[in-house]
Amino acid sequence: MIDIHTHILPYCDDGAETLEDALLELAELNESGVTEAILTPHYIRNVFENNRKSCNDTFNLLKLKLTEQNLNIKIHQG
Repeated sequence: MIDIHTHILPYCDDGAETLEDALLELAELNESGVTEAILTPHYIRNVFENNRKSCNDTFNLLKLKLTEQNLNIKIHQG
């Protein structure tokens, strides 16, 4: 199963607050049968003004941590 709408990318919106929270949420998704997740942070002017570099950096760090922890879930940027 693929989850196409998540707020798991940390530091970007009102979803996961930390990298550790994001890893726990991804592990829980995986345990429930999700094999891939598209990380779709909010962009709301004056509230969640994400920029591409910070989101890319956080995404790449999260992807590295998934590999280090042997979590079997693929993530994609939304």
